[in-house]
Amino acid sequence: MNRLFGVFVFLFFGIACSVAHGIERTSRSPEPSHTSFSLAVNGYGISLGNSRAINGIRVNFVDHGLKGVNGLNITLWRPRRNPEAVINGLAIGLLALQARTINGLAIGGLAVVADGDLTGINVGGLATVSDGRTTGLNLAGMAVVADGDLTGINVGGLATVSDGQTTGLNLAGMAVVADGDLTGINVGGLATVSDGNTTGLNLAGMAVVADGDLTGINIGGLATVSDDNTTGLNLAGLAVVSGEDIRGITLTPGVVYAEEDLSGIVLGGICSISKDRDSNRRFTVRGLCAVNATGLAIHGIDIDIGKRLTGAGIGGIRVKAREIKGMALASVLVSAGKLTGFSMGMVNYIDRRQTGLTIGLFNYARRLNGVQLGLLNYARNNSGLLRLLPVVNAHFD
Repeated sequence: MNRLFGVFVFLFFGIACSVAHGIERTSRSPEPSHTSFSLAVNGYGISLGNSRAINGIRVNFVDHGLKGVNGLNITLWRPRRNPEAVINGLAIGLLALQARTINGLAIGGLAVVADGDLTGINVGGLATVSDGRTTGLNLAGMAVVADGDLTGINVGGLATVSDGQTTGLNLAGMAVVADGDLTGINVGGLATVSDGNTTGLNLAGMAVVADGDLTGINIGGLATVSDDNTTGLNLAGLAVVSGEDIRGITLTPGVVYAEEDLSGIVLGGICSISKDRDSNRRFTVRGLCAVNATGLAIHGIDIDIGKRLTGAGIGGIRVKAREIKGMALASVLVSAGKLTGFSMGMVNYIDRRQTGLTIGLFNYARRLNGVQLGLLNYARNNSGLLRLLPVVNAHFD
């Protein structure tokens, strides 16, 4: 899923990146000519033209072979190659900026591009692009892109993308994407995606996706998805899915699925129905699913717990678990291997041992240690006619 979102985002800001990287990859440009007019003493002063370096003010048409500027650098046209350039201070490119390292305030009409780190306030009409770390306030009409870590306040009209960790406030019209951890406040119009852990406030119009842990307040218009643990407040329009545990408060009108354990307060609504790959006739219903569930679990249709349900499980149609400790309520069926506590449904089917009370139209227990109340009540460990009784049946070990 991460790859899908990554491709989707890169299609939209590819134009910005091609413009930005085209600045530094002009085919076989000639050796730079450092022709300039300078009013400077010991490297301090004013330079007009393509000087190598200056401490002060430098104004040039096309930067080519620049070494460094401490102060103000203004370039009027698209720069050529400046692989050693370090600009500290205010850098303005009426078309674009390019240097190895930029520290300070950088403004590019189309793009701000750094072969290394980009630090400070960086504003690009289309993109800000760094082959290293990007730190500070970064604004771009299309995309903020860092080949390393992305730290600070990052706002991209379409996307903010980092090949490392992303930390801070990250806003994007389409997607916030990190190849490492994603930490802070992250808002993507369609998606927020991380190949590592995602921590903080994470919002997306479609999906919040983490290849690691997902922690904090996670809100996805369609889904929140984690390959590892999901912890905190989780809200999604269709599904909350975790490759391991889900902990905290989980709310969705749709499916809740935990590959391992589920704990806290969980509320789901509708279910999904999928056809079994090995059989055209078999369908799988997924509502609220986990290996173990602890706390309060409510689903509008189905609760299916592989091992133990501890606490309260309320299913619109069915509650099923290998073992139930606490309370289970369903309009049609409560099914368990072992029940310790209370269950109520049209049918209560306890395949092994019931300890406690069941209420329904038909109650079945292979081994009863408690009371059954219903139209028909079957306790297999009773003898003779006492096995099947109307209204009430009981057995106490």
